Amino acid sequence: MSDPSTLVNKLWSYCQVLRDDGLSYGDYTEQLTYLLFLKMADEYTKPPWKRPSPIPEGFDWPTLMSKDGDALEVQYRKTLEHLGKQHGLLGLVFRKAQNKISDPAKLRRLIADLIDREKWVMVGVDVKGDTYEGLLEKNAQDTKSGAGQYFTPRALIDAMVKCIRPAPRDRIIDPACGTGGFLLAAHAYLTDPTNHANLTREDREHLRLHAFRGVEIVHSVTRLCAMNLMLHGVGPTPQELEVVHEQLMAAGKSKDEADAEIDARLPVRTDDALRELGSTRYQVVLTNPPFGKKSSIMVVTDEGDTDRERIVYERDDFWASTTNKQLNFVQHVKSLLEMHGRAAVVVPDNVLFEGGAGETIRRELLKECDCHTLLRLPTGIFYAQGVKANVLFFDRKPASKTAWTRKLWVYDLRTNMHFTLKTKRMKDRDLDEFVSCYKADDRQGRAPTWSEDQPKGRWRSYDYEELVARDKCSLDLFWLKDESLLDAENLPDPDEITEEIVEDLRSVVEQLEGILDDLSAGPVRSSVDGATAEAERRIQVASSLNGDGPARLASLPAIIRAVKDTGHQFDSFASDTALVPGRVVVMAIHVSKHHDVYVCEEAGGGYVFAADWDGVEVARGMTSDEFIEKMSRRYAFHSVVAELQRRGWPVTSVDERLGETRIESTRWVAADEPDEPVQIVGFDLSIRDSHPETTRGAGTGRRALEAKRRTVVFYIGDRGEIDVQQEA
Repeated sequence: MSDPSTLVNKLWSYCQVLRDDGLSYGDYTEQLTYLLFLKMADEYTKPPWKRPSPIPEGFDWPTLMSKDGDALEVQYRKTLEHLGKQHGLLGLVFRKAQNKISDPAKLRRLIADLIDREKWVMVGVDVKGDTYEGLLEKNAQDTKSGAGQYFTPRALIDAMVKCIRPAPRDRIIDPACGTGGFLLAAHAYLTDPTNHANLTREDREHLRLHAFRGVEIVHSVTRLCAMNLMLHGVGPTPQELEVVHEQLMAAGKSKDEADAEIDARLPVRTDDALRELGSTRYQVVLTNPPFGKKSSIMVVTDEGDTDRERIVYERDDFWASTTNKQLNFVQHVKSLLEMHGRAAVVVPDNVLFEGGAGETIRRELLKECDCHTLLRLPTGIFYAQGVKANVLFFDRKPASKTAWTRKLWVYDLRTNMHFTLKTKRMKDRDLDEFVSCYKADDRQGRAPTWSEDQPKGRWRSYDYEELVARDKCSLDLFWLKDESLLDAENLPDPDEITEEIVEDLRSVVEQLEGILDDLSAGPVRSSVDGATAEAERRIQVASSLNGDGPARLASLPAIIRAVKDTGHQFDSFASDTALVPGRVVVMAIHVSKHHDVYVCEEAGGGYVFAADWDGVEVARGMTSDEFIEKMSRRYAFHSVVAELQRRGWPVTSVDERLGETRIESTRWVAADEPDEPVQIVGFDLSIRDSHPETTRGAGTGRRALEAKRRTVVFYIGDRGEIDVQQEA
């Protein structure tokens, strides 16, 4: 059996060969899915498993291996076509499958030389494991995108399952299941004799047919999930479904009706989970919904053009309407749970502090559910670099006059913790303390590791009254001191610092571009009339306070519509509405704890949404392009200044020039230390200095050091580009 990293390199190398023939990375992954499934299904028919094959005879791996040349290509094509017509998970894996490898010689090499020579079941039946994950990571590095949607780190998945502790008769769902990582981990936990040693026959049948359900919006990913579940023995067999299908047809069902009923019995389906709640409730929800704030669909207009419409899910079971997907998933998960059901959901930081709908949802969650645990995750564990995420644990409860959340226990695994996908991956042991503190078998017996005497403890609780009294009911809770701010010797690697800054800046730019894109998109699919009415009321109050009310109100309806189209709610509104010739500028929305947003109606009918960092209105009189330029430059300036201060470098001068800003920083360093370079990547900088405490001359109790002055100068251009010079 080859080492997983060796397999990855072999498979990746062959991918390059096929890409030269025009096969895309996605096509190659898809073909691997088909072939690996056939190979592993064949392996399970042999000792020690001796399972019956789910593959019909004549379309299995031995038949494929017996062919060569053109006969192999014909057999492979017929195999994909035949299996795609089967019922159940087998049909789901091969539905609409096509051979994309037209060269029989290369197909033979992939089958015989690469796949057949390995025992893939021994590598790990989960094709999302070391080999497959490594292959997708290679692609992420090659294309700078793509793999993030597939993975939650396995150590994190296992820890979440250990905390939730599913029982053999539980119904478990992942409404954003991807390749099935949470479902497979729960299955492994439930079938592990150390956790459940005396499973009955009825328990095992429940685990096989009824325990697990998953929903995935991308069919190619659903295919991988179906493959994983089937190879784990989850779901009805093709033979069982064939019998059911014949019975349904004999009972008078049409073929389409019978097919639909068969699909309903499968453990995974392709669908938008947020579209509707469905009738089934579950004891356990484990999920990591996709990151990204907006929900949208592509539509074709009457003229034949394509357009994008944003989606606000109007559901009676939701506390608030919003286009934010993560907030919608939190509400959806609550609704999926039966009473006293328990959930663990991975959410990005914005879910913890975002205003408007976010505040409403957090307050209702604390009141209607027992929101008992929050795990703050470190950066560097996801393929999307710099992602700041958390795991929220809560139990659904029946109606009550008082809030169900008494205490929220928080474990901070982020501060002073540094992980990377390359050199320091998160391991099970990194989460052992959290799992121990969680006390799944005795939550009432929890004890903090933090106190005034133990300031480095990572585990503490917050009372309900303290949480709801916070600004916007923010759950963005932290208390540990960042050691990298106190001791330059403990600074993370420059690559880590750069990645974090890159991600922060990229997030801001994406938000700005997304807001501008929204203004040219179609209408929100459902209304937010309540928010609009409240906005109009506040506009009238603000305008009457400032005078010229009627003139302002005549220009504001278009702005109201533009704001409404973004799906934002008006949780704050300024009274300093300003009227200028040809345009109106209004502070309309509070989008996070740091950013307010201005709406600017241009004379030509366009709009600019201006995010303001320091209370100075920045968009008046600008076109969209001018606004983006200025905000890029402004944010680059703030990033440089903040990073200099963070590293202990004083800003000694700032010079605003036409088309350029000059920032100078000077400090004293030890003369015998070699200069370490200042690194610049795009907007981003990292400064390494090993002597932050160096002093000039002699000090009491300190050795006098010979010192020299070091100056670093940053130049920021119109588009936010940074250049740097340094001198001793």
